[in-house]
Amino acid sequence: MPYKVILLKEGYSEICSDGVRADGTITLIKGKTNILVDCGSPWDEDILLAGDLFEKGGDIDDPALWIMASENPDVQRYNRVKVLKMADYIVPGHGKMFKVTDEMRRKEESYLEPEGDERSQIEEGLSSVQLC
Repeated sequence: MPYKVILLKEGYSEICSDGVRADGTITLIKGKTNILVDCGSPWDEDILLAGDLFEKGGDIDDPALWIMASENPDVQRYNRVKVLKMADYIVPGHGKMFKVTDEMRRKEESYLEPEGDERSQIEEGLSSVQLC
């Protein structure tokens, strides 16, 4: 199987009044073994490598893209909301890195509106789930 090189984030360096500001390139090498080459730490913003928590950027507008492959949509939806709240950028499992917007956060959170007993059951089931 041939390897495919994907540039996730292009690096830069610039001279500022208080010194030099720089961030390195982040590259994903996909093949028999996936390799993430991160020359970018520390990052200027929070970038989250989400795996299949997000299939691609468009799955916020079209939830069917991820729900059909999910083993537990309720838990996955809850974790998607948590991730959107903390990340500036997301690298999804099957697409290009995308910038998280407030609109995306609101839209995804609007799907998470169970009430009463249903919400309690979801929260109870989530108490043993860890977001990695």
